[in-house]
Amino acid sequence: MSVNAKGQGVGLWADAGDTAFTRSNSKLGAAIRWGETDPDEKGTDGAWANHQLVVTGSGWLVPPEGLDLGTTAPRVGLTSSGANLAVIVEAMWHVQRDAWWALHAKDYAGGMRIRVFRPIPRYDAAELARFVAHADAGVGQRYGWWKLLGFLAKRATGINVPALFFVEGRPICSYYAALANEEARPVGTPMPGPACSGGQLFRWPGFGMPAKEADPDEAMDFCVANEGKWWREVWA
Repeated sequence: MSVNAKGQGVGLWADAGDTAFTRSNSKLGAAIRWGETDPDEKGTDGAWANHQLVVTGSGWLVPPEGLDLGTTAPRVGLTSSGANLAVIVEAMWHVQRDAWWALHAKDYAGGMRIRVFRPIPRYDAAELARFVAHADAGVGQRYGWWKLLGFLAKRATGINVPALFFVEGRPICSYYAALANEEARPVGTPMPGPACSGGQLFRWPGFGMPAKEADPDEAMDFCVANEGKWWREVWA
């Protein structure tokens, strides 16, 4: 099932260590995508993603059709029927941790779409522990909403200015997700694996930009452009 499609019924599973991007139907989501759209994207569908989050507990992001979720509202990844729901951490109005489906089932029914990517190679136990610890450490922090002005300034000037709006302890979604991945596997870490050629070492690039300059759509575009090398898209 394409995670951009709706009603396929087979669900979408994610593993701890994955990073996800969403596209909402809200006016705020549309405004963020407008601000993210680069000059070479104008005249096309523009930016796809307006939000970014990390998966800290494996399970269903979108449950398959017919899965019994029980009668109790799912919290932190386990429903009353025992079906595992993926636990995520995201910076919205504040940094929150919960089952994605518990937070966004109504949004998904209203047209929100989600795409999920996994690092290559996937995080080992130590890397995953750092990833989860960083994500969990900020739960409760308030969202740096004024930083969205940076995306609008970028659209108007062509200069990547969101980093100027970064203040520790007041994150936005893309910075928070990028920093969790950077904590797991610091940028510049030599990695064995599917290198560009000859089985040589390559260096983990995160999302191809400093964490404090990342916006959701640029980070997702990097994953798409480097699928099979550093990231791969997760399909149900």
